[in-house]
Amino acid sequence: MSEAGYLIDVLIILGAAVVIVPLFQRLKASMVLGFIVAGALIGPYGFHFLREVEAPQHVAELGVVFLLFTVGLELNLERLRVIRKHVLGLGTAQVVVTGALIGLAAAVLGLEWRACIIVGGALALSSTAVVLQILAERGELATRVGRVSFAILLLQDLAAVPLIAVVVALSPVGPTGGPMAGDSALVAIATAVGAVIGMVILGRLVLRPLFRLVADGHNVEIFAAVTLFTLLGMSYATAAVGLPMELGGFLAGLLLSESEFRHQVEGDIKPFRDLLLGLFFMTVGMSVDLSVVIAQLPAVLAVVVALVVVKTIVIAGLCRLSGLSTPASVHAGCVLSAGGEFAFVLFSLAASGGLMSTSISAVLVAAVVISMAMTPLLAGIGANIASRVAARAEYASQDIAGDTADLQDHVLIAGFGRVGQSVAKMMTTAGVPWVAIEADMSRVAEARARNLPVFFGDGARVETLRAAGVERARGAVIILDNVGEAEHAVDLLRRQLPNLQVFARAHDHRHMRRLKAAGATDVVPETYEMSLQLAGVVLRRLGTDPERVDSIVTQYRADEYALLGEIIFPTVGATAKAAITAQPAE
Repeated sequence: MSEAGYLIDVLIILGAAVVIVPLFQRLKASMVLGFIVAGALIGPYGFHFLREVEAPQHVAELGVVFLLFTVGLELNLERLRVIRKHVLGLGTAQVVVTGALIGLAAAVLGLEWRACIIVGGALALSSTAVVLQILAERGELATRVGRVSFAILLLQDLAAVPLIAVVVALSPVGPTGGPMAGDSALVAIATAVGAVIGMVILGRLVLRPLFRLVADGHNVEIFAAVTLFTLLGMSYATAAVGLPMELGGFLAGLLLSESEFRHQVEGDIKPFRDLLLGLFFMTVGMSVDLSVVIAQLPAVLAVVVALVVVKTIVIAGLCRLSGLSTPASVHAGCVLSAGGEFAFVLFSLAASGGLMSTSISAVLVAAVVISMAMTPLLAGIGANIASRVAARAEYASQDIAGDTADLQDHVLIAGFGRVGQSVAKMMTTAGVPWVAIEADMSRVAEARARNLPVFFGDGARVETLRAAGVERARGAVIILDNVGEAEHAVDLLRRQLPNLQVFARAHDHRHMRRLKAAGATDVVPETYEMSLQLAGVVLRRLGTDPERVDSIVTQYRADEYALLGEIIFPTVGATAKAAITAQPAE
């Protein structure tokens, strides 16, 4: 194809995304579904605008790599150790149990035993790219459901490696030319594990000094280039030893998560990630063979329904057995119930290796794509069911410790009134996990109905705070309405955990002094902050220079509101007084 031909393909892809995705946004539907529909329309099985999708698919695979890189940036090794129980225990159980049940169902339908193993293993996996994107859109990545879902997805990505080895080993045709061809599964897995350990050790020794050296040069373009080189280099290294490229991206992000360059790296990667992820979802839509779906519609729909039902029940049941609450278990089961992109690889290898017919492979691929397109709907259904269960009054006495056991470096909010809710919203926007304690049952029920991590309890009691994981928290925010209880909670936390950062809301200046004396790291007097904001609005409306207004407000805050402690003008400090008197007469 000529260079102009490739340019036309690029224009078609971008044009479809520009037209269709905003339409789905206006309809308040998921962007993921919009990209999939756009790909289906322009692909070889749609209106034939694109007849060759192999090249876009190769590039689109990098979208998942970049996604897992950013996920790794949000974690650190300590936090990963916290969720290891879910990764190794819950994730392994999910793949084994789900794969076994689906494999037995395939055997009952008459598939040969080797094909049953492949079908069970492939359909047990979920889509990392789709699920994480949906959770991010819904603001649920930092919730318990988000953390557990990520742990299961991580194990599933790792499980794809031995599954590929199994396909190669069982193939009667012989090696398929894959990265593990000619090696036994045991040797291949051992090699892969050793390679990962080596990359982690080498990365910890090399990456931070390398980025520090580049940062000293103050060259933004070179810094971004080094970031891309690190990400793609780690991805290539994992692919070279037979592991998914996505794992390399995740490892690269994980190694940089504890460095001082994390935020700059994340900013450099985000535009590439969003663009490539959109392309990935479009290539998923391009792979839908509409002729197969129409000709085999009953079979395809039966596979979709069976897959969603079986995986939802199994995942929800295993999550509940692992200690997750009932609403969160149901939600996680629905979110992870669809198929995943690794199924395409496994079914393609199985068909080319003679393990199953191309017609069966086509039906399974179509079912997986349809289930992936249903993920936004399934996530919404799961959240709705979870909300209805959580809203029941009897659920208010749930076990806080059980639902917060894997929280690490979170923010604990004591009090979930209007101020606490505002703080929680900002934490969610920033991607910081949080958990709230509230004594008002109606507030708890309303929050649980929205699937928020809010628990019934007394925020001034040490037992409640410990159950909410305050010893593992990054900080605590005390917003209790009762003045005495707020001071008691601050004093309690300062004595029990002297290194914890404790922030508090004060009702007035006198309350602020007492909270400071109790050991609060920072205190914000609610009424004074409101007065500063109101005064700032008034000054701006009256024509005062905005920079001068910001300077005055900042100076008052810098003195911790002390200038407002007495009658204003007789006690005004020299700095603020100078700022006021320097204002020109109107």
